[in-house]
Amino acid sequence: MTDENNTVEMAATSAKSPDQIAYPDRYYAQYDPKGAQPAPVIAWWDMWGRSSLDGLPSLSDLLPMTADQWNQHISQPQASQAVQNGKIVPYTPPKTLAGQQGILVSLTAQKKALGVYFQPTYASAPVLFPSDDTAYANALQQAQVAQLGAWTDGTAWTLADGSSVPMTSDDVTALFKKLAKYRGACQTHAAALNATLQHDLNADLTAGWPDNH
Repeated sequence: MTDENNTVEMAATSAKSPDQIAYPDRYYAQYDPKGAQPAPVIAWWDMWGRSSLDGLPSLSDLLPMTADQWNQHISQPQASQAVQNGKIVPYTPPKTLAGQQGILVSLTAQKKALGVYFQPTYASAPVLFPSDDTAYANALQQAQVAQLGAWTDGTAWTLADGSSVPMTSDDVTALFKKLAKYRGACQTHAAALNATLQHDLNADLTAGWPDNH
């Protein structure tokens, strides 16, 4: 290499900032190169324009990214990605017991609040009555009123959509029993699924829930 070429190369190097010298590529995905692949991306780095290099990861823990790859990550920041064979690939985290149990808790609450179909005496067809915690507590209170003989037949029961339907005291009692039975069945099914998860994390959490009709 001639002295002129050396001078040009030195000038180009001196024109770069410390972060550009330490990290020749601007964008990187950080992962554990010693772990099994696909290795989840731990962090995403835009290395240039930094005032300090303190605390930044080693190049050996980084996979260089193109500007297009970086822009794709920015547009979908929640998408799980991993490194495999030097490439960034979609990644599905392995299921854990705690994670699946969390999903089951959420699903149980959704199912219990799905509502039950019940046909009051004055209705021509079954009506969907809410079955969430608040609605259930209200049904219990009204059932107690009916049991005390203080419910007047024909009193309107307001539904979640703002409509109402006349109810007899027997309707109120029967509705509460159906709500209690349905919610109890949901809880029983959830307990069975939780027991299954102890040895099978791939159990179908959406199957087998009680019918609300």
